[in-house]
Amino acid sequence: LAVDDEPIVLKLIENYLAYEGYTVISARSGEDALQLVHQKSIELIICDLNMPGMNGLGVLNHINQAHKGIPVIILTAQDNISTVVEVMKQGAFDFLTKPFEKEHLLLSVQKGLKQRQQLSHTSRLEQENENYRKRLESMVLEKTADLQRKSEELEKFNRELKKAHMETV
Repeated sequence: LAVDDEPIVLKLIENYLAYEGYTVISARSGEDALQLVHQKSIELIICDLNMPGMNGLGVLNHINQAHKGIPVIILTAQDNISTVVEVMKQGAFDFLTKPFEKEHLLLSVQKGLKQRQQLSHTSRLEQENENYRKRLESMVLEKTADLQRKSEELEKFNRELKKAHMETV
């Protein structure tokens, strides 16, 4: 998902990424971007920092709260260190200054998608592990109950044996 209020920047991002085989959808505002995130399966977001209405930090904060795991690359024409530091502290995956080089954009997108894939794989493994743990716990409880019943039956049988032995002596 590419988000920028400047149509020429959106077109540039779309062209760069489409040429590399990526499917790109675009939004011209932070609000439109969040609607798309709720409607579609978004793997990565490239978002301008300074836009009217909801800015890039607003989008970033919403994504970090409601859609954790979607990498957000922030774009801005500002080239000041404090802005970069703030954006990265807020959880951006990467930060690119406009005008950006095609190679920098592509590298950032590739790394972001790789991280997303790894997080997804890790999450899936954690879920499988949790399901396996629950099945094992269930089996242990079931087997423990069976052993308890068998133990009680053996104790009863042992008492009956002792009683029969006492009666024969």
